[in-house]
Amino acid sequence: LAAMPWLAGLRARSADLPALEYLGLINLDYVTARFPGDRAHMIYTGTVGKLLPLLYCIGVPTHAGDPFGGVDANLICANLVRALSLNPALAERVGDESTAPPVTLTSRDLKTGYNTQTAHEAWLYLNVLTLRRGPEEVLARVTRIARRALSSTLAHITRRLRASQNHDAPLPAHLSEGRVWTFAALRQAAVAHVGEEQVRRALAAADAVCAPTMDLREVTLHYLRALWEMSGEHGPAVVLAFAPPYYPHVASAPGQFQRAIARVAERYTSAEVTLATYFPLLSDLSYTRPDPHVRLDALIENMPLWGTRYAEGRYTLPFDAIRRAAIPAVANIGPYGFGAHQRSERVHMPYSFAIVPEMILEVLTELSAASPESEILAPPAS
Repeated sequence: LAAMPWLAGLRARSADLPALEYLGLINLDYVTARFPGDRAHMIYTGTVGKLLPLLYCIGVPTHAGDPFGGVDANLICANLVRALSLNPALAERVGDESTAPPVTLTSRDLKTGYNTQTAHEAWLYLNVLTLRRGPEEVLARVTRIARRALSSTLAHITRRLRASQNHDAPLPAHLSEGRVWTFAALRQAAVAHVGEEQVRRALAAADAVCAPTMDLREVTLHYLRALWEMSGEHGPAVVLAFAPPYYPHVASAPGQFQRAIARVAERYTSAEVTLATYFPLLSDLSYTRPDPHVRLDALIENMPLWGTRYAEGRYTLPFDAIRRAAIPAVANIGPYGFGAHQRSERVHMPYSFAIVPEMILEVLTELSAASPESEILAPPAS
């Protein structure tokens, strides 16, 4: 993120010299076996992306002695976790490559102490990896699944209520309907209820009470709670937003750089070097050349912390600098190992410290041979 503005500036740093034209960018992220028994040493020419949908659940609180007098936000949250976690509809496949299915990274209610009231609020956020899908499609898919999960929750409570009664009383109003909102839609409802200026002030105030060091997912939750209070709406409901971070996916780009990578990889088949497109874990490559076909409107409209709309701005990405840097192609040629982020973390030294540097040097040599000497690896004329 710091390098891209620097690279953009370097590309056109002097009017006295011709602008630099980048051929490609080599990243050095760790690679590992993709499955038990996998012996391939992968070179990737792109990377998966990541979105982090955050879901804020609003129930209808009730006393534990009257469980059908409300809707437990924990039950909504639990059904959302069950519906979303590992759901293949939120995984993505392109050719022979696919993402891991999503998992929840946190899930809990917002009670701060013991009492005998059911939880009024709960929340979760979800790790969703992408290959081609943009924020708009991911938002639509998660919204559809959340609607079904909320409807299923209310139907489940209704069945349990009927099973516990010996008469056919009318259903309580809170079991008849629930609603799933996006942040953008709820904001519109709040503006209609109290006005634009009051919404803006309230969201800025929500930001102001959050310490600069507060986790950005929790800051996002503060925004959603403040917006819900102004909306005039009632539960049961779910509010869906995007929380930081956002990692754009990157696909392979044909051309001179890609051909050089392929030629070098062919020379190392004895070391089981293999080419693939999508680095399967999160990578700095995401911030080098995002997919130009992906629209960011749904991300920006539904990520409360984006830019400086309500306060000083908690999160943004240097997309303008990335475009100006104009990196045409990327590759990840990294050390090989096992046990990342564990006590057993280790690398395979012969591959990582010998073969990887050799391959990188050979890629540079290939590019040099394919380009006029004046354009690459030659000093500027004095």
